[in-house]
Amino acid sequence: MIDEYLILGLPILWFAAPAGALVALLASWAFYRSAGKREASIKELEATENAIEKGLKTYISSYYKILIAVVAVILAFICIVTFHLKLLPILTPFAFLTGFLLQGLSEYISLRKGFESSIRTVGESRKSLSSGFRTAFRTSASIGLMVNGIPILGISVLFLISMVILKYDVYQTAFVILGFCFGTSILSFFTRVSGGIFTKAADIASDLVGKTEVSITEDDPRNPAVIVDKIGNITGKIAGMASDLFESFTFSIAGAIILGLYITTGKPFDTQMSFASVPMFISAAGVIISIIGILIIRAKQVTTAKNIFTNVKIALGVVYILSIIAEYFAVYLLIPADIGIFWSAVSGILAGIVIGESSYYYTSYDHHPTQRVIHSTTSGSSTVIINGLTIGMISSWIPSLTLAAAVLLAYIIPGGLTDIPIGLYGIGIASIGMLSTVAMILTLNIYGGISDNAAGITKTSNMEPFIKERIQNLEEIGIKTSGLTRGIPVAYMMIITMALLCTFKVEMTQITAKMLVSVILGGLTIFVLSGIIMRSVAKTTHLMIEEIRKQFREIQGLVAGDTKPNYAACMQISSKGSRKGVILPMILGILIPCVTALLLGVSGSIGLILGATATGFLFAIMMTTSGHIWGSTKRFIESGKHGGKDAPAHNAAVIADTVGDPLKDAVSPSINVFVKLILIIFLLFGNILAQYSDMLLEFIKNLRF
Repeated sequence: MIDEYLILGLPILWFAAPAGALVALLASWAFYRSAGKREASIKELEATENAIEKGLKTYISSYYKILIAVVAVILAFICIVTFHLKLLPILTPFAFLTGFLLQGLSEYISLRKGFESSIRTVGESRKSLSSGFRTAFRTSASIGLMVNGIPILGISVLFLISMVILKYDVYQTAFVILGFCFGTSILSFFTRVSGGIFTKAADIASDLVGKTEVSITEDDPRNPAVIVDKIGNITGKIAGMASDLFESFTFSIAGAIILGLYITTGKPFDTQMSFASVPMFISAAGVIISIIGILIIRAKQVTTAKNIFTNVKIALGVVYILSIIAEYFAVYLLIPADIGIFWSAVSGILAGIVIGESSYYYTSYDHHPTQRVIHSTTSGSSTVIINGLTIGMISSWIPSLTLAAAVLLAYIIPGGLTDIPIGLYGIGIASIGMLSTVAMILTLNIYGGISDNAAGITKTSNMEPFIKERIQNLEEIGIKTSGLTRGIPVAYMMIITMALLCTFKVEMTQITAKMLVSVILGGLTIFVLSGIIMRSVAKTTHLMIEEIRKQFREIQGLVAGDTKPNYAACMQISSKGSRKGVILPMILGILIPCVTALLLGVSGSIGLILGATATGFLFAIMMTTSGHIWGSTKRFIESGKHGGKDAPAHNAAVIADTVGDPLKDAVSPSINVFVKLILIIFLLFGNILAQYSDMLLEFIKNLRF
């Protein structure tokens, strides 16, 4: 087979990965260039554009200062463990720093492109609806492909250095790859927690004061929090989503590679490389397939939201079919003796499709669940909140059973019942299957963020009515397209954690009371984390509301529109709140797995991660679904139904939406990255600390009081 043709001891198909990464980066550049040039000046946008750009620079400066300080401390600790204690390969600190820097570069570019594209989209929409769509969608594709390519390139280079140049063994290589994952995880956690607090405080405050107290929209330029809200859209819905999927994709590749290396320990080198090459080839094929899917969705075909949504569904269908074909050839050419692994990949793809469709069904106002919540707005906000929570809880049954079935199929079909290692490898490949077309999935999500921000900017800048109408159509397209993939990031968290956890072997004799107790503690950490983040959002929102009220009360002529609000004051409140709000969750994310490993050993650590994963998955699904249901309810009424804006039904929907905003945009994404963070810390340091667990237990036994 093709794996007999080796370069540097690696199958030739392995080199498809770095080649695919370069194609992704070149395509990213090409799509951004084709998105249309930014107009030199649009008079109506100048004030808003300058305020957003100034605020974004302030946010970036404030955000990276504290982040670099935290990373410096963590890097110093890794260096001590590596060079002084000699417990990690010498390449691990470099891998950690590489992961952090590449993730940081990707996030910074996403921030800049997201900002520029929001302005470009408004300008291009002056020409036509299709011009505006092309700008927003191609920029989204550019970000999606960049996030697809950089992790593949980073892992490819580190893998080549470890296995081929430094001749590391399987375990040393695994630690290097895990170090890279740790770097991406730290940044992703910061982005999701800090960014969630930053944006939701402004979003909730502008909604509550603007809509329910002063009777102006959240996008009205008289609203002091309006600029912070626009910056929050960029940091959360664009850069935040890119950061989240960057980390998830990195974890997925890493988990499958490490499992491939572990299950072939002791076998010939070329066999090990064949198993490690399968996820690399699938990832590279996913780049090409995503580009094909993106090109199918052509701007000239845009006439209505329904038209483009149909086009997106067709493109997704083509992408999934091509992915299945590519995965078959990857397995057939590299590991033909284990062709059952192909069905593991298919189970991951099918699980992603079902979960995406489920998410769309439960959160779209075209379907019964959200319509039921919409109907309840006539009886007040309490029934809206109760119904939204109810549906959010019930909606978790489809993703849960789907993932359970996918994991079982991925394990059993390759032969896991008789050969446990190959079954575990199947779970890793299932995660790759679900993430193989990450560029396409991210494109659809980020387009929703760009179109949403562009819609807000048109209202803030008081653009012509025909432009507002076109942008509103683009926003409706974004709501629908992102809805198709909305639930998948939560599913990633579950299956990726399970795949990586499988790399740590546990004997049945280790399933003790420690593990059972730790499962409860793992679930508890999710509730505590969620409470901390919600409290930070609430505290920052309270300060923001007081500031907005103060400005409306004290700045003469503000309500009439004769003077401008003090945007900087609200920016300072959000920045300070987000910086303070991320500190405690970060400390918990680092200390909890370390302390658990030290006190309860390996079995206790695994129980902790299992409890956190299961609880986090169900909790995140519920919060994501409920939050989006309330958002859909508000938008439906704002379209003119049930009395439209300022009607009692609208006020009820607004209040419910302010409850859902921090759930879906702050807590739920934070849970996703928190679970992966405690997992990666355990895999890197847990086994080291667990060695001292028995010593500590013996010391406690010998204590005399």
